Amino acid sequence: MKNIVFIPNIDLGNGRNSSYKYSIKSWKKWCDKNDCQLFVLDEYIYEPDYLRPNWYKLYVFDLLENSGIDYEQILVADCDTIV
Repeated sequence: MKNIVFIPNIDLGNGRNSSYKYSIKSWKKWCDKNDCQLFVLDEYIYEPDYLRPNWYKLYVFDLLENSGIDYEQILVADCDTIV
């Protein structure tokens, strides 16, 4: 079991998430250094008209379980954060 860093990074088609690659790189490096697993969600769970992607963080436990990922602890971070 590892600790997980969960980051939702959904492209809404407006180009807003293009700069989030720096955040993902930053967290990937931090995870490698601290023996954690980075889980980046980049697919829709629901249509954006029904549920906006910023609410996907509430489904982190279900997403990890459905992906078969065992975890000790979870850090949920926004995709605009840099370590």
